[in-house]
Amino acid sequence: MSADHLASTLILLFFIPVVISVLGLGIVVLIGDIKFYRKCGVSPWWLICPFMNFFMLGKAARRPAFGASAGATSVFIPALHLILKRMYGFQTSARSFPFALGENGLWLIQVLDYLNAPQKLILPAVIVILAGIVYDLSLFFIFWGLCRRFAVKKTWLILWMLSPSLTEAIWGYSKSIRLEN
Repeated sequence: MSADHLASTLILLFFIPVVISVLGLGIVVLIGDIKFYRKCGVSPWWLICPFMNFFMLGKAARRPAFGASAGATSVFIPALHLILKRMYGFQTSARSFPFALGENGLWLIQVLDYLNAPQKLILPAVIVILAGIVYDLSLFFIFWGLCRRFAVKKTWLILWMLSPSLTEAIWGYSKSIRLEN
């Protein structure tokens, strides 16, 4: 057996289980998210709408204004980032991989690109930072409202801020976490 054949076989033996595991975990989380949206009384179809899913979670948490602001900034920040890259033509670094800090860290990753950018990007960087703070605060208040509606401990907020999809899946599968009021 040649070294190339052995290397490709080992890569396949590693790659196939990893891909299957990631896809399986994604499906499990998606089903949990669907169950969570149903527990909230929200149609699961809203999961696939980038702006509206935050708005519907805000309504379920009885905080629709925060849902609207989270949804708007979730669309605004990446759009502003792309426009600024086009206008000023700076290169992004390898750090701007969008999933590096999870769903809530996207704006922070994009801010890191401005650190090496020209001086004229200070104001746009401040705008992106402020929009990111509004986004995170809006999500915090939505998740806080969900904790109150489901009558669970506020320590769940930590997991909500780190990984909303995973938390939605856990709450979706949990029999003990039910909508209280």
